[in-house]
Amino acid sequence: MAMSAPFPHALVITGGASGIGGACVQEALGRGWLVVSCDVLPMDRIPEGLQHEHAIHVQADVRDASSVR
Repeated sequence: MAMSAPFPHALVITGGASGIGGACVQEALGRGWLVVSCDVLPMDRIPEGLQHEHAIHVQADVRDASSVR
């Protein structure tokens, strides 16, 4: 029997707080996807338009392995 998930689609986006990454976050949220966004910006600097109940924001620098452990 197949299990159903509340989000059939999920996406991890690096640099998701602005620019192309932010646009990707908005597009995915608009399609009903669960989004995990990773950016060097702290939570209090994430634009309101990207803060959503289906978005998880993680402050990390993906260029630094110790930052994402």
